[in-house]
Amino acid sequence: MLHLDSSITNNLDAALSREWLETNGLGGYAASTITGANTRRYHALLVAAIHPPVDRRVLLSKFDEVLSSPGEEHALGCNIYSGAIHPAGYNFLEAFRLDPWPIFTYRVGPYLLEKQVLMRHGHNTTLVSYCLLEAPGPCILRARVLVASRNHHHLQAARADFDTRLQIDGYRLTLQPHEELSRVYLYYPDAEFWPDGMWHYAFSYPRERERGLDSTEDLYSPGELSWSLTPGQHVWAVVSTEEMDAVHPDAWAEAERRRREQVVADVPADDDTRRQLCWAADQFIISRAPEGRSIIAGYPWFTDWGRDTMIALPGLVLATGHYEDARRILLTFASQMDQGLIPNNFGDETGQPSY
Repeated sequence: MLHLDSSITNNLDAALSREWLETNGLGGYAASTITGANTRRYHALLVAAIHPPVDRRVLLSKFDEVLSSPGEEHALGCNIYSGAIHPAGYNFLEAFRLDPWPIFTYRVGPYLLEKQVLMRHGHNTTLVSYCLLEAPGPCILRARVLVASRNHHHLQAARADFDTRLQIDGYRLTLQPHEELSRVYLYYPDAEFWPDGMWHYAFSYPRERERGLDSTEDLYSPGELSWSLTPGQHVWAVVSTEEMDAVHPDAWAEAERRRREQVVADVPADDDTRRQLCWAADQFIISRAPEGRSIIAGYPWFTDWGRDTMIALPGLVLATGHYEDARRILLTFASQMDQGLIPNNFGDETGQPSY
């Protein structure tokens, strides 16, 4: 596994330069820095491909967590503002690892909390889990929910027409800030939701500023999730574009672990580097309607481009032994061939090929 210890995680500059990526096989993704601070407009816990693999939208930006023990509160989140870092939860980040998805370990005195982030393959769904690994007794974990609801290339400013109405049904919260395609569902079994409804202003994204682009965003928070944790307890939050009567995050996580094990099934067990490369390659293989396959040219900016797909295909799917994916990718582009040309790309909004 890839593992970073506190010499990196507690060093702000070093930690901000380390970014993680989770993908869902549809063109959607989750990404951020290991600190939890978003440094790009593309960083978020759920960037959904509304019309896979295109029309990607930042729905849930992030959770900002606070661990409360008797008489004390410790903010585990991290955000960048102009001239300030607040809170500075990276100081509690003891380790980060990919095993096989991002796992964060926070040490707050005698409390050891583990956070995991993964996407459900084939679904615009992100799972976030928390486990209290060590503790002298119960504690409270709160997670501030921060929503963007925008195209992933754009930024958001607080606006009067942002629909803040919530629908709460059991452990499911529904928020639809704009049109129907902006609807997002938050599932929180074993948690309480405390609505407060407020804007949080002026998050700063330094990688965007370095690119010479606008780099400040406002995020809306409908409220906080709250769990009462006991030592060894494991809880989940699930954010999705899908309405579900029941959620099964443990089963979904186990299915995703098995799928990733299959991705590297032919790799020698002691070759960690090759395993990581195979997992990384798998993140770029996507489904294209109705039953095709394609290759994302690069996260977070690009979709699937014909030239990039053909250049990358030998390394991503032939060298890794995924010959069925290779066949379906070639058939996807061959089906759109026009006078000997394969598509240069597919329209982000129309999905139609261009040459």
